[in-house]
Amino acid sequence: MKFLLSAKKYAILCICLIGLSVTAQNETSNYEKALGELFAVNGSHETFVTVIDQMFDMIKQNYTSVDTGTWDELQAEFKKTSVDELVQLLTPVYQKYLTEEDLSQLVAFYLTPVGKKFANNTPQITAESMTVGQQWGLKISEKMIKRLEEKGY
Repeated sequence: MKFLLSAKKYAILCICLIGLSVTAQNETSNYEKALGELFAVNGSHETFVTVIDQMFDMIKQNYTSVDTGTWDELQAEFKKTSVDELVQLLTPVYQKYLTEEDLSQLVAFYLTPVGKKFANNTPQITAESMTVGQQWGLKISEKMIKRLEEKGY
C-alpha cells in the first residue's frame, strides 16, 4: 500500500511542523532569556566577561602592533556576542536539570539581600575554596602515595 499525501494534507502537515518549530524556538528563546537573567543576577555574566578580558590580555601579548582602538572595538564586540553565544550553548545543559520556573525562582532568590550577598561574595568564595581544595587534594595524594609505598609499590 502506497502512502501518498494529498497536497492539502501535505500543506496542513507543513503548517503544523512550522508551528511546532516556532513554538519550540519561542520556548528556547524564553528559556535563554531567563538563563541570561539568572547569569546577570548571580554574577556569572560578570565572570564570563572577566574571562573574555583575560583572554584578550593574553592574545594582546602576541599582537603588539594592534592599536588600542581596534582592541577596544573587538573586546566590546566579543563581550556582547560571546556571552550571548555561551548562554545559547549552556541552555540545553540547564534545560536538562532546571525548568524555566526554576530559573525564575533562582532569579528571585538572587534579588533578595542574602542572594545579592551570595552573588557578590561568590568569586572570593570560589577562589578561596579552590586554594583549600588544592591543599586537600595534595594531602590526599600524599597519603595515597604513602599507603602505596607501605604496601611495597
